[in-house]
Amino acid sequence: MAVIDRTTPEGRKFYAELRKLAELESYAGFQGGVETAKKREGDQIVDTDVDLLDVAAFNELGTDTTPSRPFLRQSLDNHHPEIEAFLKDQIAQPPTAPPRQTGSCNRPRFSCAA
Repeated sequence: MAVIDRTTPEGRKFYAELRKLAELESYAGFQGGVETAKKREGDQIVDTDVDLLDVAAFNELGTDTTPSRPFLRQSLDNHHPEIEAFLKDQIAQPPTAPPRQTGSCNRPRFSCAA
């Protein structure tokens, strides 16, 4: 005897949501992109292209001529309990809908540049 397995309307809706979620991405950490910045060359200050990832790393870790000015580590250290509670809450909840989109970027709202 053959068994016919049928998906309920709720099941179809659930699978449709999973397909939508599979298309989303989230970004954390330093956001990159090349910008024009000022740089000292001898006695002159000139324009130079610099990647924002490099600037973030220079500030976070320091260089041989610039002290460390951490922002990411301090934020994590200062807000560890809140971050941990938020992540546990998110893991405990099944996804219900994709995050809202803002602006013209095609990424979830929590990753779009302001």
